[in-house]
Amino acid sequence: MKVKSLLVLTSLFICLYTNVALTQVIELGSATSYSVFSAAGAFSNDGASHITGDIGTNVGAFAGFPPGTVVGQINVANSASASAATDVANAYAALSGKTCGMVLGTTMGSGQILTPNIYCLGAASTLNGTLTLNGQGNANSVFIFKIDGALATGSAANIVLTNSANLCNVYWQISGAFELGTNSSFQGTVLAGGAITLNVGSSLSGRALTTAGAINLHTTNVSGISPPNASISASGSTMLCEGASVTLTATSANSYSWSNGAITRSITVSTAGSYSVTVSDACGTATSTPTMVTIGSNPTASISTGGPVTFCQGGSVTLTASGGGTYLWSTGATTTSILVNEGGNYTVTATNASGCTGTSEGTAVTVNANPGATISASGSTTVCQGENVVLTASVGSAYLWSTGATSQSITAASSGNYSVTVTNASGCSTASGSTPVTVNPLTIPVITANGPTTFCPGGSVILTSSIPSGILWSNGATTQNIEVTSAGSYTVTDQSTCGSTSATTMISVSAGAIPTISAGGPLTFCTGGSVILTSSPTDGYLWSTGATTQSITVSTAGNYSVTTTGTCSGTSLPTGVSVMAVSVPTISASGPTSICTGGNVILTSSLASSYLWNTGATTQSITVTAAGNYSVTNTGTCGGTSAATMVNLITPLIPTISANGPLTFCPGGSVMLTSSVASGILWSNGATTQSITITTPGTYSVTTTGNCGGTSETTTVIISAGAIPTISVDGPLTFCTGGSIILTSSPADGYLWNTGATTQSITVTSTGSYTVTTSGICAGTSVPIAINVINISAPTISANGPTTFCTGGSVILTSSVSSGNLWSNGATTKSITVNEDGDYSVSTTGECTVTSTSIHITVSDSANPTVSPSGPISFCLGDSVILTSSISSGYLWSSGATTQSITVKAAGSYSVTTSGICAGTSSATAVAILPATNPTITASGPLTFCQGDSIELTSSDGISFLWSTGETTQSVTVKAAGSYSVTTSGACGGISQATIVVVNASAIPTITASGPLSFCLGDSVTLTSSTASHYTWSTGDTTQIITIKVAGNYTVTTPGLCAGVSMPAIVSLNSFLAPTITASGPLNLCIGDSVKLTASLATGYLWSTSDTTRTITVRDSGIYSVFIPGACSDTSLPVIVSLNSTNSIATISANGPTTFCVGERVILTASKGSQYFWSFGAKSQSVIIRNNGTYWVTITNECGTKTSASIKTVVNLIPDCTIIATSPLCEVVGTRLCATGDDASYLWSNGDTTQCITLVQAGTYSVIVTNPSGCSSTCSKTIIPSQFPDCTITGDTAICFMQTIILSAPVGDFTYLWNNGATTQNLAIWDAGIYTVVVTNPYGCVSTCSKKITVSSQSCMIAGKLNICGTETTELKGPMDATSYLWSNGSTSGWITVTVPGTYSLTATNAYGCENHCSVIVTSQGCIDCLPGYSNFTSNPTALAQPNLRSRNLSTIPNNEENLALSAGNLTVQAYPNPFVNSTIIHFSSPVRQHVIVEIYNLRGQKVASLFDGTISRNEQRQVQFDASNLVDGVYFYRMTEGKYSISKKLILSKK
Repeated sequence: MKVKSLLVLTSLFICLYTNVALTQVIELGSATSYSVFSAAGAFSNDGASHITGDIGTNVGAFAGFPPGTVVGQINVANSASASAATDVANAYAALSGKTCGMVLGTTMGSGQILTPNIYCLGAASTLNGTLTLNGQGNANSVFIFKIDGALATGSAANIVLTNSANLCNVYWQISGAFELGTNSSFQGTVLAGGAITLNVGSSLSGRALTTAGAINLHTTNVSGISPPNASISASGSTMLCEGASVTLTATSANSYSWSNGAITRSITVSTAGSYSVTVSDACGTATSTPTMVTIGSNPTASISTGGPVTFCQGGSVTLTASGGGTYLWSTGATTTSILVNEGGNYTVTATNASGCTGTSEGTAVTVNANPGATISASGSTTVCQGENVVLTASVGSAYLWSTGATSQSITAASSGNYSVTVTNASGCSTASGSTPVTVNPLTIPVITANGPTTFCPGGSVILTSSIPSGILWSNGATTQNIEVTSAGSYTVTDQSTCGSTSATTMISVSAGAIPTISAGGPLTFCTGGSVILTSSPTDGYLWSTGATTQSITVSTAGNYSVTTTGTCSGTSLPTGVSVMAVSVPTISASGPTSICTGGNVILTSSLASSYLWNTGATTQSITVTAAGNYSVTNTGTCGGTSAATMVNLITPLIPTISANGPLTFCPGGSVMLTSSVASGILWSNGATTQSITITTPGTYSVTTTGNCGGTSETTTVIISAGAIPTISVDGPLTFCTGGSIILTSSPADGYLWNTGATTQSITVTSTGSYTVTTSGICAGTSVPIAINVINISAPTISANGPTTFCTGGSVILTSSVSSGNLWSNGATTKSITVNEDGDYSVSTTGECTVTSTSIHITVSDSANPTVSPSGPISFCLGDSVILTSSISSGYLWSSGATTQSITVKAAGSYSVTTSGICAGTSSATAVAILPATNPTITASGPLTFCQGDSIELTSSDGISFLWSTGETTQSVTVKAAGSYSVTTSGACGGISQATIVVVNASAIPTITASGPLSFCLGDSVTLTSSTASHYTWSTGDTTQIITIKVAGNYTVTTPGLCAGVSMPAIVSLNSFLAPTITASGPLNLCIGDSVKLTASLATGYLWSTSDTTRTITVRDSGIYSVFIPGACSDTSLPVIVSLNSTNSIATISANGPTTFCVGERVILTASKGSQYFWSFGAKSQSVIIRNNGTYWVTITNECGTKTSASIKTVVNLIPDCTIIATSPLCEVVGTRLCATGDDASYLWSNGDTTQCITLVQAGTYSVIVTNPSGCSSTCSKTIIPSQFPDCTITGDTAICFMQTIILSAPVGDFTYLWNNGATTQNLAIWDAGIYTVVVTNPYGCVSTCSKKITVSSQSCMIAGKLNICGTETTELKGPMDATSYLWSNGSTSGWITVTVPGTYSLTATNAYGCENHCSVIVTSQGCIDCLPGYSNFTSNPTALAQPNLRSRNLSTIPNNEENLALSAGNLTVQAYPNPFVNSTIIHFSSPVRQHVIVEIYNLRGQKVASLFDGTISRNEQRQVQFDASNLVDGVYFYRMTEGKYSISKKLILSKK
C-alpha cells in the first residue's frame, strides 16, 4: 500500500508541475501507420510472425515475408520509407527534449505499478515479471520512459495497462537496443537508437521503430495502433424544412474539426450542405464520411376575406386560406374557408407536399357591440303647464329622437310618446322603447286688498286670495284672508298639483316717529378727520345742524340728532362725536449734535411709544454717527412728526512730524522733531512741547489732546555703529604652509580690507599684516593683525642601486634630511636597507611635518622553481595528476605547456623552466602508470543446487568490493539463480567475469513474497515459487507467480527431482491509517512569511516535497501532503497553501443599483481584507449609503498591503407631488386637477395617466408622480363642492384729502386680495380710485367686487393786495371752490375788505366737509411798487402780496411768522431757519406721488436759484439747502410748484 500511496502522491505533483500534453504527445507524421520500421538497418523475420500495420526499412536488406504475414503496406527504400525515416528521427529528438519527472532504477517489473509521468533510467535496463501502468482514470494520461542504454525483458514479462491507461500514450525512448523476451507481452510505442529483437512467442501492442539498427523478428505477433473511428450520428432526419435544424454528433475523441469550422463534438445545422468531421486522439486522426443535409422550402400561407373584417354584433365574414395543400386554422378547423362571427386574431398554417409548413400573418376580426338604448327622465313624466321634463338617452356617439332632435337630451314640454335611436362610435345602432309624457294646465290665484297698501306704523290692511282653500301665503298663513301690519312683499300659492303663485303685493309702512342714526366710521377721530352720520330711511330729514339730507359729514365734536318730516315724524337719539388733538413728539440729544468723525450722539423721542424715525428705526432712541437731519413720527393714534434735528460731523485734527536733519546719525548726534500742531499735544515720550530733541534711537509719534484729536504717523530714529572696528580670529596667528586662518570684522555698514576684500570675514594663507576699514557715515580702521606662515621643504629619497632585484638582494634608501626622519616602515635613521617589495616614503618631524614622494621596490622570485603534484605520481591507467610550478609567471614545461599547472595522464619525466631576471629550471618529476588487475570469483560448492540451499562466492584480494547484488564484502552467500559479478577498487582494480548460479527447484519449494504478507485492503502481494518445471498452487494456479489480494494460507507444490509442498504463506489484510497535517498558522501567507506543517506522529515520513522530517517549513504556495510508511498507511488529505498578493486589487460591490431615490439605500461591501477604512470614517467591510457621492475604501490585507477602490452613488430626488385645481372647486363637474412636475409620468386613482384630469364628481383623488429617474411620490386631494362667497365692500365712497377711511370686505373664512396688493379684510385708504377685492373661500371659489372712492380736497388761497397805504383798503378773496368760509375776523363770506394791517387767516370748507387753512399779512408801512413780474404771481390764485421791507427792521419780524408751515394742494412746506445767515433748509412733503419744483426769486422777480425739479414719492420727506453766501442781504422768495398749485413764501437773508 505504501508504494501505491507514494505513486499517487507523485502523480499529483506530476499533474501539477509537469508539462505533459493531453493529446498525442509525439508527432509521428508518416511513421504513424508503421508497426515495425527501421530508418537505417536490415529487416528480417524467421518464423510465422504476424504484423498488423505497415512495416519496412529505409536503408538495408528486407526478408522474411513470407513466412511472416503482414496486414498493411511494406515500404523498403522508397519515398514513403524515406519520409517515415525522417519522422522517426524527429520523434526520437522530440522525446529527447522532454524533461524527466522521476528517476527509476534500471530494474523494472516484478509487480511494479507506475502512474503517468516522464521516467528516466540512467543505464541499460531490464523488465521482468509484470509492470502495471495505472492511468488513474484519465484516458489522456501519458507515460514516457527514457532509457539511457538498452532495454531487455525477461521471459514472460508483461506490461498491464489499467485504470484508463491508453497504449497510444505510452512511449519508450531507448538509446540502445530493444529485446523482447520469449513469451513476453509489451505495450506502447518504442523509439530505439539500436537494434530491435522480438523473440518467439512475444507480442507487441503498439510500434517498434528504430533510428539506426537492424530488426529481427522470431515468430512474434505485432498489433499496430489504429487511428480513431470517425462517424456522425444525427438527432433526427437530415431532410429539413426552412427554419428547422438537426444536431450532428461525432464519435468520442479528444478533439474535433468539422468541415464548417466548428470544434465541438456536436454541431447544430440549419443550412443545407455536406458535413464531415475529423477526430483526433492520442492514437491519431480520422475523418468521417460526409453526411448530407437538405432544406425544403416552407409554403407561404395567406388569408383572404369575403367582406369587411369589422362589423356589428350579429354580422359575420368568410376567411379563405391559400398557399398550401392542407390547412389548419387557429380555430382548429381544417377546411379551406371558415365563417367567423366572433372577434379575434385568426391565422392558418399551410402544409405543402414536402411536409413543410408556413403560418400566415394574423387577420384581425373586430365585432363591435351594439349600444344600449334607454331613456331616463330628470323627474316625473307628468308635469304642469309651463314645466317640462328632460329626457336623456343612454351614452352613445349619435342620437335621433322621434322629435327629430339629435342631442343626447331633449326637453319635453308637451304631452306625447318619445323614443330615440342610439348609435355608438362603431356605427352600430339600437332603437329604444317609447316614453310617454303628460302636461296638465296651471291654476293662478289673485290677491285683493281692502285698503291702501301704504300706511303708518300701527296701521294694517287685509289681503284676500281668489282661491278659498288649499293655499299657502308667503308669511306661512293658509287662510283665504290675512291681516298685514308690517311692510313687505306678499304672495299666495295654490298648493294643488298644478297650482301656481300669485303676483306680488307690496305693503309699505312709513318710517316711525323716531329715526336711528348710523355712523360711517369711528365717532372719535383726530383733528382734521370726519365721520358720516346717516339717518334711517324716512320721508324727509332735518338734522340738528340744519342739514336736510339723509347723511351728513361731521368734523367737529358735538351731539348730533335727526328729525323725520312727513306723515309719520320723530327725532332720533343724539349721537356724540369726539375730536382728538394731534400729538407731535420732540427730540432730545444726549450731547452736542456736532460730533467728531467716528463719534456718535443719541437722539431720543419725547413720546414713550409708537416711533418711526426718518432712518426707518422704530425704537425710542437712535444712535447717530452720520451727518444729517433727523426727525421722528408718532405712529400712534393722531400722531405727528417732530421738527428735524441736524447732526454735523467734525473732521479730527491729526498732526504731522517734521525733522531738522537726518533721522539716522552717529553716536553723540541728535535730531529735532517738531509737531505741526503748536499746542495741546502729547509726544510718545511724554513731552508736551511743540518740538523735542532726540539723541536715542526709537519710534516717535505725537497726539493732539483737544476735541476730535488724532495721532500722527510714527517717525523712526536710528543711531549708526561706532567708528573703529575690531578683528577676531578663529585660530593661531602662526601656522605651517598649507594652513589658513579666518579674520572677521565687528559689524558695520560696510567693509574694506587692506587685501581689497569687502566681506565681513576673509581667509588668510600667507604672512602679512591685515586691517579692515568700515564704510558709512561713521567710518574707521581697525588695529592691524600680524600673520606668520612657516615654510618647510619636503625631503627626497635616493637609492644606492636598482629598485628591482631577485629574492635575497637588497637596496639602501637615504633621506635628504639628516635628522628628524620617520620612514613609512617606522625607521627613524637617515638611511634604511630594503629587501622586500613595497612603497617607501619618509617624513620630517618637528613643528611642521612634510612627507616625501614614495619610491617602489620590486623583489623577483628565486631562480629555480619547484614542482608540486596534486596527488600520487604513480596511478592507474585513465587517472591523472596535476603538476604546479612554484613560480607565478614565465613558464615553459618540458611538455611544451606554458601554464603554471599542467594535467598529466601519461608516464614520463616532467620539469618546468621560468623566464625573466631570475630564470631557472626545476628538478624532474617522474610519473608512472600502474597495470590493471581483474578480480576472480571462487565458489564454495557446485553452482547448481536445489532451492533452499546456498553457495558462497568469494572475490580475489582487493582493497574494496562491490558485488552486483550491492553487497560490499569480499564473500557473499547466494541462494537465488542469477549472474553475479564483483568490482574491486584500490591498486587498479577491475570487474570480474560473471559467474552464473543455477538453482534447481528444491524438493520442498519455497514461496517468496514481493512484499509484506500483511497488507492493506485493495493492495496485493505477488507470491513466487522457487524454480521448478511445473507449479500447482493451492489457488489452482499453475504459474510460478501468482498475485494475492485476499487473506488466506497459500502453498505451492512442485514435481520432479526436488518436488514438495511449500510452507504456507499466510496473507492477512489490515485497515488503512491516513496521517493528518496540522499547521502552525494561517495557510494564506504573505510574501516572505512561512508556516510549519506537522504530520501526525509516526515512525517515518515522506512529504510531497521529498522531505522526510515530521515537520516542514513552507514559504511557497502549493498543495502539500505526507505519506507515512507502515502497515496500511496512506497519504494525508492535501493542505493548500496560498500566497497573498501584495498587489491585490480592491473592489466594491453593491447589493443593488447605485442609483436610487431619496429615502432608499444601498449596501456597499468591500472585497475581502483584514482592515477597512472608508472615506467617511467607517471601518466595517459593509456600509449603508443613503446619499450622493463618491465613496472610497482602503483595504488592508493580511500582509499589510493597502489598496483602494471607489464607487459612485447617485441619489435621485423624489418628485414634488402637489395637486392643484386649475379651476375653482365651486362646481365639481368640469374642474381640472393637475399634478405638479412637467417631465414626469402620472397614475391617478381613477386610472388616468395624464398630468391633468377633468372631474365628473366630488371625492378624494390621488396621483402617483414618477420622474425620469424612476422615483415616485404620492399625494391626494379631497374635492368638496363649495358655493361662491358673497362679495360686498362696505365703507364711505368719499374722503377728504389727507384723511383715511376703512373699506371692509365680507367677514368669513376667506382670503382677500385687494388690487393694491393688500391681503387683509379691512383696507385703510387715503387716495381716490376704484378698489377691488378678490374674496376666495377655502375651496377656491372666487368672488370679486369693487368700490369707487373719490378724494375731496379743499384749496386755500387768499388773493388780493397785501400792502395798503394810508386810508387804502384791500379786498382779500378766498378760493372759489369752497362752499363755506370762516375768516379770522368772524366773516363767513367768500371775501373780506381789509382796512387795518395785520394777519388774516381763512378756513375754507367744501361740500364734502373737507377743510383747508391759509393766512396772509397785510402791511401798511409806506408804499412799494409791485415786484417785476408781479402780475405773473397774482395771476395765480395762490400768489401772495409782498410786504414793504425798506421801512421795516428785519429783527422785528417774528420768527414764527416766517417759519410758518404752508400747505397748497397736496404739498406741505417749511423753511428754517428764517431769517437766516448764509444758508437755510427748505423742507417739503406730499401724501401722494407728484412732481415738485423749488425755485428762489429776488424782490425784482428774477430767479436766482433752482433748487429742485423732480418727483417725490407718497409721504416722502425731502429737503433742499439754499446757499445764499454769495448774495446780498435782503428779502427773497421761495416758490413751490406742484401740478397746478404754487406756494410763494419770503426768505430773509441777514448776515449782519
